Amino acid sequence: MPVTAVAEDGFTDSGFAPLPGGPADTILYAGAFEFPDLNAAAQRAVANASIFRDLGYRVVLIGLSRQLGEEDGPRRATFDNGGMDCWELPYPAGRVAWLRRIVSGAEVLAIADAHYAGRMAALILYDYPGVAQERLRRAAHARGAVAIGEATEWYSVSRMRSVAAVARNIDRPLRMRWANHRMDGMIVASEFLRDFYGRRGQPVLELPTLLADPPVEAEGEATPDGKPKRLFFAGSGFDPRTVAESREGPKDRLDKVVEALGVAQGLGAEFVLDVYGVERSDYLAVMPLHAPLLETLGDRIRFHGRQPRALVRARLAASDYSIFLRKKSIVSVAGFPTKFGESIHFGTPVITNALGSLMRYHTEGRTGWYIDYGDSVSAGGRLAAILRGSQVEVSAMKTHCRTSGLFHYARYLSIAEAFMAKISRPRY
Repeated sequence: MPVTAVAEDGFTDSGFAPLPGGPADTILYAGAFEFPDLNAAAQRAVANASIFRDLGYRVVLIGLSRQLGEEDGPRRATFDNGGMDCWELPYPAGRVAWLRRIVSGAEVLAIADAHYAGRMAALILYDYPGVAQERLRRAAHARGAVAIGEATEWYSVSRMRSVAAVARNIDRPLRMRWANHRMDGMIVASEFLRDFYGRRGQPVLELPTLLADPPVEAEGEATPDGKPKRLFFAGSGFDPRTVAESREGPKDRLDKVVEALGVAQGLGAEFVLDVYGVERSDYLAVMPLHAPLLETLGDRIRFHGRQPRALVRARLAASDYSIFLRKKSIVSVAGFPTKFGESIHFGTPVITNALGSLMRYHTEGRTGWYIDYGDSVSAGGRLAAILRGSQVEVSAMKTHCRTSGLFHYARYLSIAEAFMAKISRPRY
């Protein structure tokens, strides 16, 4: 690992990673993480932070907690964090608190100066509000550290139904088109975002959704021939309030999955779909015309709502396939589906549509299958053919997924190290 260097102009080149234990060996990594795994942001951050930890940095994660009040201030998190420091800030409650988060960043700096003064090599800001990010970028430079942004999505426009929605619609373009371009480097989730931020010569590290969990041992054997295939869906996009805020409708088209399964059932396919993160009542609130179809499908579709992460992952590993479909849009192409990386990592092949960076990792017959949901009849026919696959075929795919290591963080150490070496000293 390169040590801190002195450039020709006499300034310390803080873009190079110092040896652990040196004067600046710490990376602060801040975002709306809800520890330990209450949202996808926390899961991604822990995996990415594990990369930098294994490269020799001391990593400090700074997230949010809904259990803290404004009067509590920051606190150290106590969950098993793989040797990384973790801090929680109160989740913003009320307009004043949200405004402070959007424009300030002072709480992050307070932690940095109180506990890691003189040791900060880099500050990573995960999908951070634009004005606060720019202030923190300048503050990091003033402390001799580089500032790195992280972008995992291309956010759509929210309906103007609240002050918060108006603020989001102002902040998101500001962040994506201005603040992120001013960072010393960017970590992104997709090829689309890599090209968007890299076109101006900005160093970019592309990391799909990764996991720090060890790959599962052989478990969740494929369903024996002659019995219903076990299908798995997990998501939260059918909350009626979320759908009402969006102009594009649900991100994950569970409705298209249900329609295709209705056709597949008519063709003789035998299956059970377990749906996690969605209540039947919420689904019908968004898709009321599907009430007769759900009645026809009966107990072939089971809604479980929100469940503990450990249970959901165990059910995922035990399934023959996970399934999700997404509409092709700039939002879906710019992101990377967490559910795809999780499914492969835990040994379950995926049925999905061809979309964005996912296609670089998805190989038919190895990691699952593609279906095109544009026409429910053809999608249902394709799905029926997939569900007729043998136990031997499904078992081979499950073994391949489980042992591939495609989405384990350790696979990405070398490109992360190269990225850090490219980042120049802070631009004052």
